[in-house]
Amino acid sequence: MRRPRHDGQREHLAPGEDIRSARFYGDVGFVVTFKKTDPLYTPDFSSPESPKVRGELKIPGFSTYMHMIDEGHVMSIGYDADDQAASSATR
Repeated sequence: MRRPRHDGQREHLAPGEDIRSARFYGDVGFVVTFKKTDPLYTPDFSSPESPKVRGELKIPGFSTYMHMIDEGHVMSIGYDADDQAASSATR
């Protein structure tokens, strides 16, 4: 089995956070990380050697599933969370 080719990387996207969900739409990705807030990053992979972050949205909790509605809309389902516990919610 061949290993995937490594063209480029984006370092320091969310230091100290875990990736909870990811979805790709053409050259654009949507990546959710979590520590105390739920940043949704939109990386652009149109230049694989030098990916860039198009945007970022920070909301409390974290998403565990993302679904592409169309080219400009993504639906996210996840949990509202704080330092003590997490409770189920839909965003």
